[in-house]
Amino acid sequence: PERTMVILHGLLGNRTNWRTFAKKLREDLGGRYGILLADLRNHGESVAPAHFDLHTIDEAADDVTALAEELDLSFDVVCGHSLGGKIVCRYLDRVGLSGRVAPPRQVWMLDSYLDSTVEGGQGGMENQRDSVLQILEMTRELVPPFTSRRSLVEQVVQRGHSELIAKWLTTNLRYVTPGDPSSGLAWTFNIDNIFDMYYSYLQCEVWGVLDDPPGGAAIHAVRAEDSSRWTHEVLSRFNVSHQRSGGRSQLHYLLDANHWVHMSNPVALRRLLVPHLETLLE
Repeated sequence: PERTMVILHGLLGNRTNWRTFAKKLREDLGGRYGILLADLRNHGESVAPAHFDLHTIDEAADDVTALAEELDLSFDVVCGHSLGGKIVCRYLDRVGLSGRVAPPRQVWMLDSYLDSTVEGGQGGMENQRDSVLQILEMTRELVPPFTSRRSLVEQVVQRGHSELIAKWLTTNLRYVTPGDPSSGLAWTFNIDNIFDMYYSYLQCEVWGVLDDPPGGAAIHAVRAEDSSRWTHEVLSRFNVSHQRSGGRSQLHYLLDANHWVHMSNPVALRRLLVPHLETLLE
């Protein structure tokens, strides 16, 4: 591949959530991009509580740097959804500390909460049936082991959440005893560490990076039409960043999409990404 791109999932997600999208995006780009999907710490196959002492946005950003160093690659494009969006933004700001990895040329923040708020606040995301905090609190209440994935879906739906959210949560299950279905299913993550990452996400400050993207990078923020993360204050502040950055921080509006942009309107998202990614192939 001529260029390399890494995609980071959001809270309680994992890299498999983006597999189909990444495959089609690579096809749209004629195979000229290599696309890596990575599990964030405390997610998917990156679960190692004894190894990870802290669960913050900056620690996760440094994990991306460590990945690039291990692979001996400089990621041309870093893309993150929701929590992953703030991680790639902080990665842009911190990767220069490595000295071994070149900064990305494009950063994509897909429907991320760009502002910062005090602990306990939810950044305007609290008035939804499937709000992040409601899901996290419910996850803490659901005590494993679960007899089956279907059993978990039923319990989640009974608590008033959508079946889509319930099925998505089942991607975070593993057998209590590896390879033994009779042992039941448990969460792959540590819920306390997940809460730590969530509050770090809310509190993380990224406006300084958006005002003056390091290394001459372009930052593309994507706003989903049906998303509660884009308050008037956030939009006004982004306009300031757009001006201060000389247009290097740009905001895109994705129609007919909710927060789950890669699922609600993947075609439109790919059509948005491809022309910008192709500029790096010229």
